[in-house]
Amino acid sequence: MTLDNSPGANELEQTLLRLGGSRVVSPELPSWFSPRHAPAVWYGADRTQPMARGEAHRNVGVHYAQTRACDIGVGFALDDDVLWQSHAWLLDGPHVVETTYSRRLYWGVRLTGTECRDYCYSVGVICK
Repeated sequence: MTLDNSPGANELEQTLLRLGGSRVVSPELPSWFSPRHAPAVWYGADRTQPMARGEAHRNVGVHYAQTRACDIGVGFALDDDVLWQSHAWLLDGPHVVETTYSRRLYWGVRLTGTECRDYCYSVGVICK
C-alpha cells in the first residue's frame, strides 16, 4: 500500500507537513499505523547508539532483541534535507536514542512489550 493511495494517507501527509518539511517520502504506509496508537512528536535525538547506517528498522530490532533496554519508536523522521521518511528509533523513557544519525523531528508511535517483539520479527530479527 503506497502513501499516495492508502486510506488516510493524505491526512498523514498533511499532519507531517504541518510540523515542517517539504515532502513525505515513503514507499509504503507502515503496517504499525493504526487507530489504536496515539502518535507523538519527539524533537531530535537525545543520544546515539551508532549502528549500521541506512538500516534503522533492523538496527532497532537488533538492539531490542539483544538488550530489551528500550521501547521502540516507529513512524517518520524529518531529515535536515526537509524530507519526511519512514524511520524507527529507540525510546528510553521520554528520550530518543538514534541508531543512525539524529533527525530534526520524529513522529510516530511507541511500541512496548509484545509489540516490540512482533516488530523485531517483522524486520527479520529473532527475539527470544
